[in-house]
Amino acid sequence: MSGPRILLFIDSLASGGAQRQIVLLFQELRARRVDVWLTWYQPLDHFRSLIDASEGDRLLCLHKRSSAGLVRDLRHHLLALRPDCVVSFLRGAATTIAMVRPLVPRFRWILSERSSAAFGEISVLRRELYLWAARRADLVVPNNLTAIDVLVECGLNQDKIRCIPNGIRIGDEPPPPPAEGPLRLLMVGAVHELKNPHLVVDALAQLKHLEWRFDHVGRELHRDVAQAIQHKIELHRLEDRVSFHGPRNDVDAFYAACDLVVHPSRFEGFPNVLLEAWAAARPALVSDRCDLPRLVDHGQTGWIAPLDDPNGLREVLRHVLGLSRAQIAAAGARGLAEAREYYALQHTTDQWLQAIHGDG
Repeated sequence: MSGPRILLFIDSLASGGAQRQIVLLFQELRARRVDVWLTWYQPLDHFRSLIDASEGDRLLCLHKRSSAGLVRDLRHHLLALRPDCVVSFLRGAATTIAMVRPLVPRFRWILSERSSAAFGEISVLRRELYLWAARRADLVVPNNLTAIDVLVECGLNQDKIRCIPNGIRIGDEPPPPPAEGPLRLLMVGAVHELKNPHLVVDALAQLKHLEWRFDHVGRELHRDVAQAIQHKIELHRLEDRVSFHGPRNDVDAFYAACDLVVHPSRFEGFPNVLLEAWAAARPALVSDRCDLPRLVDHGQTGWIAPLDDPNGLREVLRHVLGLSRAQIAAAGARGLAEAREYYALQHTTDQWLQAIHGDG
């Protein structure tokens, strides 16, 4: 194999958006016969099953037991591998690379910033530690424009920032939408306050007179949110219309079975859910946060709900539920065309290789 030796480094292979992207990138690079390894340090491996077993010698979990032990083990790994470039995903991986880098031979380091509000929801100390790491990287690659604004405001040199959006593998023929029955709504993501699954249930409880079914796929992160949702389902007698399925490996089947994907998150960078919906030719109803209004053309490739309006999500849902299946499917077809043109995995991987080679 020719070209640089590359290490992709992340905290885990749990069922998150960054984990999904790093696995897709690894798979596409290997399909191109690029010399690439994937390493993580927490034994959570939801996405491990998506990688062909023949790639096992290119995968390594360091099994973090302490911060000092992780630094030591990663140093040994880097000394053995001697990569030309390391791409780190998420804050923990970035700060670890920053600590290890002076202890090993020089390599190009790309810090992949996945968040739209890079320093929200973390302490001041962790924020400063992350900024310390970002300043030491050769290149910082956010997946959205909002994150660039945040990083520049925090003093990072804009010349060392390059935006590469998330990518998606798109098949030749998307699944046909449901032909009959109530409109099927799908939400994919963690049961987490920031994702707003409780707001969706609240809104749908006020639209009981319309024909719909709602499915949610994703792991439970906030037990109190899950309990509150269950209480609302029972209070409004929605047990036969609302289903929470937990984490699933067959999420593609849920996309195929739905008419509309609902994703009203209030903290989002570049959601894989949006790309997965478009790849299945399904439109998405999203919030007006971060980059989402830049990505979704309201009424064309999906719909945007204003979260500051307490009735915003309900009213947008009411509007969409009043449309015909053909109108909703047409929006999904336009989303698919958008994904093919701008977010196909081949295109985004080309951009990653340019960044890794230092082109541009």
